[in-house]
Amino acid sequence: MRKRLTVSALVIVGLCSLPRPAVTQLNGFNIKGDQGVKSGSQAPPGIYYGAPFYWYGTDTVKDEDGRAFSTTGELNMFLGGPLVNVVTTKTVLGGNYGFMAVFPFANVRAELPRLDNNPAPGISDMYVQPFNLGWHTNRADVLAG
Repeated sequence: MRKRLTVSALVIVGLCSLPRPAVTQLNGFNIKGDQGVKSGSQAPPGIYYGAPFYWYGTDTVKDEDGRAFSTTGELNMFLGGPLVNVVTTKTVLGGNYGFMAVFPFANVRAELPRLDNNPAPGISDMYVQPFNLGWHTNRADVLAG
């Protein structure tokens, strides 16, 4: 037991003593609140249908330093489509098994003095989650996918 504790402590100290800087950049956008307050909870067993909707519009264009360009154009984006979420009564490792798929359609319209682009709506990036597990306790719910 003592040998295991010593080896575990050395591994933890070794991993913590070699930190690497985290460098990241948020390219694009992140839909705020896209899962809501109960984002860590799995629905009860059943089949759920939905139609997420997102609309984004702006008339300001900024560079990488946050400075606004002086322009008279605007950008509008629509995103929406069918969502299917299935939660089964089957359990794996004590959690309910489920899966989900979203097949969104998107349309982006850019209006600028020298650019007028309005393509027809098309299929956007699909989101498929073939495996998620949900555990429910008296104090907390846990969802892993």
